[in-house]
Amino acid sequence: MVGAIVGAAVLGTGAAIYSANKASSAIKSSTEAQLAAQGNATAMQLQYLREVRADIADAVEKGLIDIETGFNMAIEQFQPLTGLEEYNTARQLLQDPSAIMDRPSTQFQYGQGLEALQAAYSKTSGGGVSGPAMKGAIEYGQNFASAALDAELNRLFPFINSAISARTNIANLYQNTGTAQANLRVGGATGNANIVGQMMPAISQGITQQGNIAAGGTINQANIQTGLYSNLANQGTNMAMLYAMNPSLFSGGNTAAQQGIPNTITMW
Repeated sequence: MVGAIVGAAVLGTGAAIYSANKASSAIKSSTEAQLAAQGNATAMQLQYLREVRADIADAVEKGLIDIETGFNMAIEQFQPLTGLEEYNTARQLLQDPSAIMDRPSTQFQYGQGLEALQAAYSKTSGGGVSGPAMKGAIEYGQNFASAALDAELNRLFPFINSAISARTNIANLYQNTGTAQANLRVGGATGNANIVGQMMPAISQGITQQGNIAAGGTINQANIQTGLYSNLANQGTNMAMLYAMNPSLFSGGNTAAQQGIPNTITMW
């Protein structure tokens, strides 16, 4: 009788240990597989995030280069038109209109006209200098100076307007270029923020899930071990209670050794 009881206990203990080992091994393999899958998924998400951010940075860099190139090309076209020599000349003439008569070309033209005027009056006056001749010369000189000044200013004004326009365009180019560069950088930063905002929750969840998988596997293995030890403890308690209630089963000719039952249990 006792041999059957002890034999059943031994077999039950061995089966429990074997089942626990198999279940623990299965849980370990499943946990490792889940961790690998989740790790790969998270790694792919992180790699995609890095690639998108690198693409955004590259696009911003190329865009800045293109803006700079266009700016330099425009400056090259406008720069030759920005001279203020004509403006300074016109300002000097307006401050001192008589300076127009100091120019060699003006003096030559004035002299030619004055000679023609004197010749005309000489023919009519018999070679003398009359009052009408002097009055005519004075009026000629005044009119000539005024006409020469107007002609020079009219010649200068288109260049002045062109220089002012070119300088205005260059100023606008600087402003527009700065705005475009700033907008491009802001756009790149916004794109980075958007992609990070979109992907970080999933990445964070993946990392958290890895922790949950690892923790779950450890907890499940611990539960198996706890169940095994509880089962073994219950079997020991049952044997002790059986002995307390029926000590005769464990004495006399019914010992385990007499029944051929080994008294040492080897666990695997």
